[in-house]
Amino acid sequence: MKNNIKKYDKSNMFDILKSFHKQIDESFNLVNSSDLIDTHKYESIIFCGMGGSSIGASFIQSNIFSDLLIPSFVNNGYDLPNWVNDKTLVVIISYSGDTEETICNYNDAINKNIKPWIISSGGYLLNQAVINKYLHVILPHNFPPRTAFGFMSSVLILLLAKNKFINNSYITNLKNSINLISSLSDKYCSNGNNDAVDLAKFIFKKNIIIYSSPLTKVIGYRFKSQLSENSKILSYYHYLPELNHNDVEGYENLNMSLDDYSIIWLLDYEDDIRIKNKVNSISTVMSKLKNQKILNFKGDSLLERQYHLLYFLDLVSFYLAVLYKTDPTPVDNIKKIKSV
Repeated sequence: MKNNIKKYDKSNMFDILKSFHKQIDESFNLVNSSDLIDTHKYESIIFCGMGGSSIGASFIQSNIFSDLLIPSFVNNGYDLPNWVNDKTLVVIISYSGDTEETICNYNDAINKNIKPWIISSGGYLLNQAVINKYLHVILPHNFPPRTAFGFMSSVLILLLAKNKFINNSYITNLKNSINLISSLSDKYCSNGNNDAVDLAKFIFKKNIIIYSSPLTKVIGYRFKSQLSENSKILSYYHYLPELNHNDVEGYENLNMSLDDYSIIWLLDYEDDIRIKNKVNSISTVMSKLKNQKILNFKGDSLLERQYHLLYFLDLVSFYLAVLYKTDPTPVDNIKKIKSV
């Protein structure tokens, strides 16, 4: 695997992934050096972004939803909802600063006389933040957006804590996540026994089905997206308990051999016992599908476990690209569509 990484990883994504924990660590300095303190009273929050710039917000929302005292939403599209007003905190997230849909969200906010928070590494949006003196954080540049997840997720946690939307226990959990991911880096990036490489081999040349629990929904979607962008393959994603009401019937008349499919179950220690029981019963119903794996990772807090699982699956998507003899970094089709 090591020789193939050198051969196919021409843009050196491997080193970025290996040092993922350093992004979280550096985020403390980014937020501490910013003046992003907002005393306005808000009744809701909307995070605006697309692709790799949006997933950090979805990740954070899934971790803080039980503690946040006001509703929060993630907006992936051109327009802000009509309910957004001057009591809505609008957070504009675009790694490049030039994302078409996110710029439209920014313009909508300005037209509503809302002063947004802006998180970016440059481009039009950062320029607007500086000119108009909007509260903002400048991210390090020259990362493929999807590999800057550590920055975009942890910066949001720190900003929300700094502005008293969430309590400081999340900062403690974030620091613990740095230590956890750092300790796992050698394990999942080694050339010897490596669970991430093993899972990549398990799903290589298979039709990949990703099933997530309520607590791992965002991780499942992230993995599906990483398989598309890094591994250059399509996969299927759904989540519990919704799949109990549709997907379980879909295996009746599959045209392809069941051996051509691999199911990855993503669970969490704190999942509702009813969810865990359903997984056991579904596995029995789908007993003909022998290629199934359940991932349920350790960590003292939900945030630590989520970072652990996401980090592991990011590396799986990278190793799968190498198995397909593909450079994981270029996204030429995405660039073509963006240029239209």
